[in-house]
Amino acid sequence: MAQHRKPIGRLFWPDPLQRTLGDEVPPALLSLERRGLITATPTSSLANHSEYAFKHALVRDVAYSSLPKVRRARAHAEIAAWIEELAGGRTDEFGELLAFHYTTAAAGEDADLAWSEAERKPIREKAFTHLVAAGVQARRRFAIPRSIELHQQAVAVAAGDEERFRALVELGDDNRSGYHGDSARAAYLEALEIARRTDRSEDRARLCAKLAEMMSGSPGAFKHSPDPEPVDELIAEGLAHTADGETRARLEVAFGRASRLYSGSEPFGQGTKPDPVPLEQRIAAVERARAFGESRDVPELHWITNSALGLLYGMAGRYSDSLELAVRELPLVEQLGSRLEQGDAVRRAAIAVMDIGGRYEEALVLARRSLQLSLDTNPHQIMHGTFPVIAALFELDRWEEIPPVLALHVQAFAQDPAIECDFVRDGPILGAVVAARSGDPGRARELANLVGDPDADIDRATAWQARLAVAMGDPELARRISNGKVLEGRSYGPGHARSMLEALIAIQAWDELEALIPQARRLTGGLAVLGPCCDRAEGVLAAARGDRTAASAAFERAITGFESLHALAEAAATRKMLELDPQLSR
Repeated sequence: MAQHRKPIGRLFWPDPLQRTLGDEVPPALLSLERRGLITATPTSSLANHSEYAFKHALVRDVAYSSLPKVRRARAHAEIAAWIEELAGGRTDEFGELLAFHYTTAAAGEDADLAWSEAERKPIREKAFTHLVAAGVQARRRFAIPRSIELHQQAVAVAAGDEERFRALVELGDDNRSGYHGDSARAAYLEALEIARRTDRSEDRARLCAKLAEMMSGSPGAFKHSPDPEPVDELIAEGLAHTADGETRARLEVAFGRASRLYSGSEPFGQGTKPDPVPLEQRIAAVERARAFGESRDVPELHWITNSALGLLYGMAGRYSDSLELAVRELPLVEQLGSRLEQGDAVRRAAIAVMDIGGRYEEALVLARRSLQLSLDTNPHQIMHGTFPVIAALFELDRWEEIPPVLALHVQAFAQDPAIECDFVRDGPILGAVVAARSGDPGRARELANLVGDPDADIDRATAWQARLAVAMGDPELARRISNGKVLEGRSYGPGHARSMLEALIAIQAWDELEALIPQARRLTGGLAVLGPCCDRAEGVLAAARGDRTAASAAFERAITGFESLHALAEAAATRKMLELDPQLSR
């Protein structure tokens, strides 16, 4: 009888055995228990049902191997049917167990010998249904590797275009949730080919929208940032095949965000050509989508349009609009469908409040909330949460609180080193800046090496990498990183203006510094702390040229400005600069 228990697993229940073996089960169980082969568990994972366990895996495996292969498949099907009957309307609670047994029954080793084609068909259909459902449940609890595994099995057992299409879309959704952009794109494209071949116009359009949304909205999820042309082609294809208003709105959002993929746009812009579409036209498309979402009360659409507009307003230099949008979104966070979306919405607000508003204490509260929402999701999302916490603590000069948050970021980075995403990349870099300024260059190099040499891809190097270069005594590298990016008119420009000021001061390139300061001042709307940084640069420049009165006034303005923002790290750095060279302020 032991071999009949093995299809259930290490734990098993007598009830399904009695259906097969009848009254011989109770005395057989007692005999096996006396021989030390099985044991009754003190509590059962199934209420009101006795539960036993094999004491040793070897006993279980030997028992299973002695069961004829044909009988194994039928035993799995019988157990699945019993669990399904037991579960009633609560099959979701037993989804993975049902998926395992039905899949093993229908597609396990030599399962084809156990069934006629007519007998196997309903078993395979149940296997597919439970694999898909169990995978969705796994994704909802952020067990992304498990959801991927289950939906890969669903693809393998799928019969026909309908089932294969469904499983591939779910597999794409799994990978998208885990920020595995390349794998998600591959699954979606395979599903899209089915939709094209079978003339499923609306499915085709929805898949085009999924692909375009992901490629324009999360380019950091890919090993290499997507080129814009394929995104534009997907948008055009989707618009040509939909009559659905929500699908059209999603495609318009993707059309707006696609601007970031062109050369010289956001840091992700890897295209070889500038955007042929005026930015105002991109913004107008997303605003139309937002109006549609508001008219139909679709919270998720409202969220993605606000996300896109926050990005585009920043690219257009409309920083106050970007801040207002991010803060206005906060009361809606609880309406969003997942912790991923909630965490991202709060993160955007934290970054906007920190950078544009210069309100670091408030930003830290939001950043910690974002991190809390991001825990127990996936490594990439965790780093979306850790980075703003580290950044806020850095500016507030609360560096002693950074190590545990940095450790969490580095741990997640080891699992998903997606350096195409600036939030992922800049966590170790910011930690390296702290280490370098704290007199630990070895630790700084260790953290910087996680990301790699910025010279290897200078166009993608961030402002924080430039600031690290200054802290490590290589201001020329910082100049190479930030020079030019200051004036590209994009949302990252203010950050590069800040790092460029530091680099030129370190190089003592006074004429360049004089030319940069007014340019940097025009960008202070996007980075509040940049204003007092410009004041400090003016102080250094005035001192270098012998104007001590102007230098003293500029340094006083800088310290006052930093302190008013609670940018205490910058205030401390300015005072240290004056302590090291008292002549600067005399």
